Amino acid sequence: MNAKRKRVRYTGTETANIDYHHGQLASIIGVHHFQAVRANRAQPAGGDAYGWTFNHAPLLTYWRDKYYLQYVSCPVSENVPPSRTLLITSLDGVHWEDAVILFPEYRVPEGIYQGPEALAPDSYAMMHQRMGFFKSSCDKMLALGFYGICPNHNVMPNDGLGIGRVVREIHPDGRLDPIYFIRYNSHAGWNETNTSYPLYTSSPDGGFIQACEELLSDKLETAKWWEEDRSQDGFYKIEGNKALSCYRLADGDTVGLWKWSLTSISPDHGETWLPTEEADSLIMAGSKIWGQQIAEGHYVLIYNPSLDNTHRWPLALSTSEDGLNFDRLMLVSGEVPPRRYAGEHKYYGLNYVTGLTGGAIESPDGAIWISYCVNKEDIWVSRIPIPVTSRTVQWVDEHFHAYSAGNLIANWQIYRTLLSTVTMAAPEEEQQPCMVFLHTDPYDYAKAERCFPKHDKVEITFCCRTDLAHSGRMEIEVLNSKSMLAFRMILYPDGAIMVRHGSGTTRIAEDCARKWTNVEIRIDASRHEVFIRIMPNEEWTALRFVMSIPTVDKILFRTGAARRTPTYDTELSEGDLPEVCAPAEESHFYLKSLSIQPLRL
Repeated sequence: MNAKRKRVRYTGTETANIDYHHGQLASIIGVHHFQAVRANRAQPAGGDAYGWTFNHAPLLTYWRDKYYLQYVSCPVSENVPPSRTLLITSLDGVHWEDAVILFPEYRVPEGIYQGPEALAPDSYAMMHQRMGFFKSSCDKMLALGFYGICPNHNVMPNDGLGIGRVVREIHPDGRLDPIYFIRYNSHAGWNETNTSYPLYTSSPDGGFIQACEELLSDKLETAKWWEEDRSQDGFYKIEGNKALSCYRLADGDTVGLWKWSLTSISPDHGETWLPTEEADSLIMAGSKIWGQQIAEGHYVLIYNPSLDNTHRWPLALSTSEDGLNFDRLMLVSGEVPPRRYAGEHKYYGLNYVTGLTGGAIESPDGAIWISYCVNKEDIWVSRIPIPVTSRTVQWVDEHFHAYSAGNLIANWQIYRTLLSTVTMAAPEEEQQPCMVFLHTDPYDYAKAERCFPKHDKVEITFCCRTDLAHSGRMEIEVLNSKSMLAFRMILYPDGAIMVRHGSGTTRIAEDCARKWTNVEIRIDASRHEVFIRIMPNEEWTALRFVMSIPTVDKILFRTGAARRTPTYDTELSEGDLPEVCAPAEESHFYLKSLSIQPLRL
């Protein structure tokens, strides 16, 4: 196909309804979500060891048997310095080490900044980068950042008037070499005489210099630098767009994707580009888009399919067999917890998705790994298994004793924060593992979701145990692929089990706390009816559905109440939430087995 005739487009019929965080999209089976950094101003720990509550723009790579993730951090608000870039690492993508400072705060010398806004004395730079890692052909890993300038929060650090781009080498043992500039914003008055770090060419390490020059000659990677640089010296082969993501087609052409649905094609690895076009069928705004080839003849796009730029949900994925025509929009994540800390430009939702960058073509387990921030304060990592699908033909017969403690839970969608987790573990008095939910997060929950074949008549049985704190609760829902609710079971600390159904809420059991409980459910969606029995009780409780849905295909277990806020009408100006630092009382829920089969009437 002639490059001039190639266009990226979405041809599917699915669209996101942003009245709901999940957009009413079908869930991708087996996605696991791991919170890597949780902002906490009063009690900082782990990745948030410095207590700053604006954390944004994560960039992820994999090198030498380890995941590396950098992100920009500020005390409160975006574009309000001081600012720095932090680095966290992980051996498995699930458990992350404490953060280290990759690029520190940078004091801006007076008298050089050329912007129209007055810059206060003793100002600090604001970091901003779309590209953060580069693995050279000699296997050196470079980390990169950019020091911009924001006289006030409405002045962007990527306006071309910032200081320049910095680089340092990361060693496999975690050592960080000295910081150098790799490119100054010389057109804005910055050079070796008025900056705090030397140019890379002054390094005594010839291999480092060679890696930097290899990067400087890579027009695809350096195309991601343009918006902070904006020089007119001929260095950039394409200008005017933000946050490039790219992948190669089977014929060698490169697809470029930017914010605001912009696309282009390069036939020569970024040396030349066709005119940029807006792909009207890609519904998105100013959050990032990530494109990737996942296998020969298979591609994915991951983005927020919404026109609302300040309320960014859901995070969705579409697939393609040629890298140009995408369909089957599916849900990656639809979890939008409350924003705990206020701040300028702290947009709600799942912001700035990125996959493995810097030369990391594949993950060690063959899955898609992505990172993003939530509400511009927490950093998340997600693992998406390949092949990517939202449909299954396999019924469920899970006996978790067959798992090893700590293993990833296959075929389940798992959502776990640093304070509320889902793991495979054996309770203290038990010999065999089960699915364990531990909840202490005051503003979020842990969740496990299992899909099964779409059917109108289903029988569900499971064995569970609760040990809930005074304020704890466990919710179990059966839904369809659009997350429309058939009914909800609610387990309370006193052992009561309530069911939310079409006529209200009914108590169906007592005294079920702290002991193994067998639950049997029969569903006839064609009649909108559910029958529930708590064993060994022989009596069935018959109830009507909450919503009129002709089939069901999903069950979820969640350590908190369903949430409806924020909505797309929630104002960005809302303040801090109360007691955001205090953990909740500890609650446990244990799931020993789960069976879901077609109901034989």
